[in-house]
Amino acid sequence: MNLKHYFIAITLCILYILNLMGCKNQQDANEKDLLTIHIEDYENKVIPRPAVVSSIDTIALNTCGNFMGDIKTVCISDSMVYVLDRANAVWAFKFPSGDFVKRIRNVGHGNGEYVSAWA
Repeated sequence: MNLKHYFIAITLCILYILNLMGCKNQQDANEKDLLTIHIEDYENKVIPRPAVVSSIDTIALNTCGNFMGDIKTVCISDSMVYVLDRANAVWAFKFPSGDFVKRIRNVGHGNGEYVSAWA
């Protein structure tokens, strides 16, 4: 290769790296926007909890020594609590005791498998 080809290759690599860095910064900015709620005219004021949430309750979930990933979504029925974590594992617990019933993680493309679970 001559010098011209090296120059073109280096220029393309630099542009590619700059593009990747720009996408990361844009993604970080979007995530910050999702986590921040802007309320006009409420700077340094307090919103009382009952105005937003009527009550807070907790259930201690017994995972029987298994590690649960970050929680993606939760579904509660009259007798069960279903938790989907970021590892695409579906957990089932008894409600309201929180006793472990079952963990399912069948990630794949075959019969009975799923790629990305969602509620």
